[in-house]
Amino acid sequence: MNFKSGQLCDLSSPACQSSKRVRVTLMNKFLFILVLFFAYSANAQITLNIDIKTGDDDLRPADFQKDPELVVALRDGREIRKENISRGQVWPNNSTRRVAVELPEGVGLAELTELRLYRETTHGRRYVWDYLEKDNWTVKALKVTAVYREEGASRSLVLFDLNPRGNLFRFVYDPTTRRGEGQVYRKSFVPILGPPPRTTPLNATLVVTLGTGADDLRGRGDNVSITLRLRGSPATINLANLNGGTRLDANSERIFTKEIPSSATLDINSISEVIVKHDGGSSNDEWVINKVQILIKKTVPVSGTLGPGRETTRLLVNNTYPSIHRFTSQSRQKSFLANADQTALRNATITAVFTTGDDDLRGGNDNVDLLIRFKTSRQMITVRNLNNRENWPNYSTRTINKELLGSDEIDIDDIKSIELRHTGGGGIGADNWNLAGFKLTITKDGRTRELVDEVRRLSFRFTGESRSKVFSLD
Repeated sequence: MNFKSGQLCDLSSPACQSSKRVRVTLMNKFLFILVLFFAYSANAQITLNIDIKTGDDDLRPADFQKDPELVVALRDGREIRKENISRGQVWPNNSTRRVAVELPEGVGLAELTELRLYRETTHGRRYVWDYLEKDNWTVKALKVTAVYREEGASRSLVLFDLNPRGNLFRFVYDPTTRRGEGQVYRKSFVPILGPPPRTTPLNATLVVTLGTGADDLRGRGDNVSITLRLRGSPATINLANLNGGTRLDANSERIFTKEIPSSATLDINSISEVIVKHDGGSSNDEWVINKVQILIKKTVPVSGTLGPGRETTRLLVNNTYPSIHRFTSQSRQKSFLANADQTALRNATITAVFTTGDDDLRGGNDNVDLLIRFKTSRQMITVRNLNNRENWPNYSTRTINKELLGSDEIDIDDIKSIELRHTGGGGIGADNWNLAGFKLTITKDGRTRELVDEVRRLSFRFTGESRSKVFSLD
């Protein structure tokens, strides 16, 4: 006998007693699931991995400005505070640093209310009038990932991933009312109940670095696309308009990151060929490339874990030459065999910041080279023509990012000296160049070391009689 909602039931009847037992069983199951949920939240160890990416203005320590401080605020009023997260170190332009925050026992994601990032001035010090002494810092991106660990298994959940087209926030020394600037950045958490769900396989991502030579890519209707061919398959993967219609200026270098749709099951080792195409069609636009580096990244599941897995990277193309290819209306594509040599993934990269004084660097045949020497090895790394034959005007600042080819086995702690060489000759009409500031950092295997920091104190004049400046690290 079935009883509808609101209908009276004779408690002595078997049907009513059976219905009561069903309701009690369902209630017990609900309570059991609720207990499991709270037990999981209480027993799981939760870590917040907070990735902070510096933009186009680096972070430098200063005696009148505090190192950044990070605070995670909880709903009950408590705060988890991480002071001096930069540990007095420089965070170079375009670098990413991770701060790990362990949540107290029993605290779940539902208790998180706000993330705050501080960069404040030191109290009690006089006001600094010289704007060159004040360190401003630009944050380009911010990502927070919660990692659950319990009984040897782990899973993760991205709480937010902020990477706007421009800058996320700019920390400044002077008080300001401008939007997106100040000494405190705040971001609210969205309350999340329970552990993160099991993640589904992730799509692969292509990271493409393109160096443009002496002839630009026009953009708009003249763009660049990538085609991937797969071994043993007629299928291809096509990524159109990689540059989003923007112009690629002559003698410039750009990096593009593109997710490959429907690639969760793609075997990145099956890629056999990469084709770079100029989509100009009947256009007369021509384009010269002098660097092509293409990486593919994919998260691969790890057996025995609940998390999304580990990220693997494969280097598909790594080609640098004064003129790899000129795209014309008769030659609209360039093919590269997928690279089997992965040692270049461990190459070091440098970031060099040059400030020119009151006499410019001419460019053309008058350029700047950089030489790196080591303490325990006769090996020397030379990077030629850092300015790409461009003129660096008076009182200008230029930031150069370069991969050091063949540097996969170097020890960045073994570097003895850095030498800058002006390639100009002597005699009447020789180019002179006043270098007012120079800063150099090197990054390898996820670690960054500052080699030279003479942004404010340097004053050196390159002439026909003095074409070299050495910076000793001893």
